[in-house]
Amino acid sequence: MALRTHIVYLIIIIGILGAWIVLGPADKREITEISEPALRVETPTFEEGSFASELDLAEQILQLEAQNRALQDALGALQQEFASLQEQQALRTENTDTAAVAEDLSIEELTQDQLQRAEYDFIDVTNLDEQLATEPVDSSWAYEMETNIRDLIITSNDLANLYLKDIQCRTTICVVDFDVQDSESGFDTHKFHLALREQELFSFEDYSYVTMYDTNNGTAKWIMQKRNAD
Repeated sequence: MALRTHIVYLIIIIGILGAWIVLGPADKREITEISEPALRVETPTFEEGSFASELDLAEQILQLEAQNRALQDALGALQQEFASLQEQQALRTENTDTAAVAEDLSIEELTQDQLQRAEYDFIDVTNLDEQLATEPVDSSWAYEMETNIRDLIITSNDLANLYLKDIQCRTTICVVDFDVQDSESGFDTHKFHLALREQELFSFEDYSYVTMYDTNNGTAKWIMQKRNAD
């Protein structure tokens, strides 16, 4: 009787061991299969960082494109003004003597030189905020420039669409911010450049400048810098 009992116990133990051997790897596979998705969950963290970097790069590209368009607008306005001066000169030379013609030609040569210098002497606006923050203030020059700028805006009928918001002048640079009151008419860069010429407050031999217009919020910016600032 005792022998049979031992045999039964032995069979039960062998069955339990067999079941453990069969079921053991399955449990391990289950654990492995459960752990794999946990590893995959961490993957989006890297992808989100890459996406954020791509957004920053896209924003920088858009800013550079906007600056490039602004520079092209400034050059286009100067070229239009130069064409207008040429037409005016043609009308004057019809009724002038040789001396007057020679004088007009010298003016034309000067205008061409100014246009060429403006074309190759654009202001780098990428570090504008840093320059305003670090450049010291020349009180005398800054006061003179601020006074002339305010007089220009107040006295020019062509600039009645602009509302002066802020003027920041340092030692070599002035940054002027405007609100454009009539968003439909916008900011006419050609009229702005003509107004600068007519007022004779600023010499283009001494200063280079650029104008920028943001159609999204209806604001304009005028940046003027000494040509010999470097």
